[in-house]
Amino acid sequence: TKPATTVFQTINSAVSIYPRNGLPNFTIGFSHYDNNNSMPKDSSEINNITNNISASVSYDFTAGVRHSARLSFSSSVRDDRSLFNSDANIKLGVLNFKSTWNIHFASILNTVYSSSEVGGISYSYVTVNAGGRFNFFENRLRFTATVGPSFGDLERMAIDVYGNYQLLENIRLGFQARYYKLKNQSYSSIFSLTAQVSL
Repeated sequence: TKPATTVFQTINSAVSIYPRNGLPNFTIGFSHYDNNNSMPKDSSEINNITNNISASVSYDFTAGVRHSARLSFSSSVRDDRSLFNSDANIKLGVLNFKSTWNIHFASILNTVYSSSEVGGISYSYVTVNAGGRFNFFENRLRFTATVGPSFGDLERMAIDVYGNYQLLENIRLGFQARYYKLKNQSYSSIFSLTAQVSL
């Protein structure tokens, strides 16, 4: 077997704009990945180029209560020149919106759109997550609960509850519970408890 050295070339760049208060923040990024081991077209060849473009805008404002909004988008295109010809075109859009109603409660609304085509196979879905973050007992108990249905090629219902409780000054208890079910399949659930002790 002929030895080969894979060369990885990576270029990352980003520009962020943070104007004065009352205006949204913007970030635009570009990444370029070039991987090549100069092997002939067989099962060991690596020869692909990926370009990724991303953009995001975030805005904090007050309308009755304090709100935070963030919209982001990314597009990744891979040109696979190897024997596998595993080209990929992946697009992702995310909208996050949080409203802080008082010191005890903040509502959360997240929406994700994903569309991909890898090796000629397309897959796309939309997920909507809604829930809230809760603080009780002078912030000793904090937990988040969300419900997130997915539509499209991924048909799933997910329910998440996680948080922590400060039992003593140096002892914090954590918990996480998750339930999710895919269409026409049985459900799955996860439950965990953790304890953190600081000495």
